[in-house]
Amino acid sequence: MARKSSRVAQGYSVFQRKDKRWGWAVTIGYHPVTGNPQRKSGTCKTQKEAIDLAVATSVKAKQGELQPAGRDTSLSAFLTEWLDTYVRPHKQPMTTSYYERMIRIHIVPTLGNVKLRKLTPMMVQTLINTKSKPQTDGSVLSSETVRGIIATLRSALTQAFKNGAVAENVVKRVTLPKMERKDPQYLQPAEVSKLLNEAKEHPLSGIISLTVLTGLRFGEASGLTWDDIDFETRTIRVDRQLQRIDGKLQLKSLKTSRSRRKLYMSEAAKTVLEGIRLDQALKLKQGQNTMRLVFLNSVGNPLDAKYVDSRLKELMIRAGLKPMSFHKLRHTAASLLLAGGSPLSVVRDQLGHSQITLTANIYGHAVPTALKQAAEHLESIFIEPA
Repeated sequence: MARKSSRVAQGYSVFQRKDKRWGWAVTIGYHPVTGNPQRKSGTCKTQKEAIDLAVATSVKAKQGELQPAGRDTSLSAFLTEWLDTYVRPHKQPMTTSYYERMIRIHIVPTLGNVKLRKLTPMMVQTLINTKSKPQTDGSVLSSETVRGIIATLRSALTQAFKNGAVAENVVKRVTLPKMERKDPQYLQPAEVSKLLNEAKEHPLSGIISLTVLTGLRFGEASGLTWDDIDFETRTIRVDRQLQRIDGKLQLKSLKTSRSRRKLYMSEAAKTVLEGIRLDQALKLKQGQNTMRLVFLNSVGNPLDAKYVDSRLKELMIRAGLKPMSFHKLRHTAASLLLAGGSPLSVVRDQLGHSQITLTANIYGHAVPTALKQAAEHLESIFIEPA
């Protein structure tokens, strides 16, 4: 027999069964991972009894007195399922790896055994306060890392809330640590000259030079292919990056339209790239460089970030400079562009930032007057006078 009564709008349904008894069903929540509705149901002799039980059950469910199956899962178990279901299939490998690292190193050791539904703002606040202090080994986490922990947990609990597994996202009630504002480290023009002189004949000479001239990220620079270089139009197309995925270096598309861009190839950049192209034509064997990468290591393989950072620091020490990571070359390019009078909007587009406020926050620091004048002559570092 068809159902004779339904009150889904009130959060329950009542219906008559074939045996003339009355059935009722109430949605009491949703599975924390799949999001499927979970219900409590029963049967009564009369329609009134069914309605009364359905209403009472619905009230208990809204008050949190009834816990659907799966709500007693631990935070650790939920985060594992969240990564597998919502992150890994839809996010870039680097984003997934970042979330995994935050969870494995910082969240699970402290809060992993806590039941998802019993997680409180105080627990999360205590975690953040602890991570903001010097660690047992004497190390101090950066404010960016602490905020990364918060961002990871907030994203996961947002999904838990959407699934009906928690009554609220408790991270929203946590006090965030203060961001330490630090001006980015960068090389001054005279230091760039020293580095380039030391790097002559070194396999990293080309990527160092182009990065200072363009401000490319390491993955963008190491992922440039000869198909991205157009000597006729003097442009460099940036729409991919080299990433290590499952232990193998692979080319992946950049995520945002802002990061995908075309850059002007200056005369200095053209000279650098033409030299690398000629060198590869003379040295590479057939079958090498199947990805057609512009920059390779000394044996003709793709560049690995750890290898490059290590070799770069060695070069800087030999040049009498304070060792810096490769990313500081990007800071150098941006700082010199601003020192030379380039508008923030131009620097934003050059760097591939998503918003101009990001550029302003990172590079809006005061630049010494002498540096401004020196930046105007940056090209002379790369091109010998006639």
